[in-house]
Amino acid sequence: ARNFIRSRLDDAMDRAERASDSDGSGTDSDLEECRRLQVELEQEVDPGGVPAEFRHLIPWILRLGVGDDPCRALVTEALDQGEREQAVEAFSAHAAAINAWLDSFGDESFPPEAAAFLYSLLALEELQAHG
Repeated sequence: ARNFIRSRLDDAMDRAERASDSDGSGTDSDLEECRRLQVELEQEVDPGGVPAEFRHLIPWILRLGVGDDPCRALVTEALDQGEREQAVEAFSAHAAAINAWLDSFGDESFPPEAAAFLYSLLALEELQAHG
C-alpha cells in the first residue's frame, strides 16, 4: 500500500509540475518539500487511531491531508476530475461522523490522524470552491 500511495503522489507531483508556469521557479524545491511532508505524514498516521467506520479513507488522507498549504494545493490541483469526484463522494458519505470525531477532541491537540482528516476536508472544500 505504501508504494501505491507514494507512486500516486509522484504521479500527482509530476502532473502539478507540468501544469506549473514555464519558468519553473521554486517548483523543484516545492515538490521536494511536498514529497518530504507526505512521507512524514505516512509515517505518523496510525490506522488504529482512526475510527473503523472511515478507516478506508486513510489512502485519501495520506494523499490530501498534509497541513502545508502550498503542498496541499499542489496535490489537489493535480487530481483529475474523476479523482476529485471520488474524493468528494468518499468523504461526503462520512462527513457527519468525521466532524463529530474531530469535535470530540475539544481543546486538545489533534493527533496526526485527526489533523490529516481535517486538512483533507479543507482540501476538498478548496477544490469545491475553485471548481
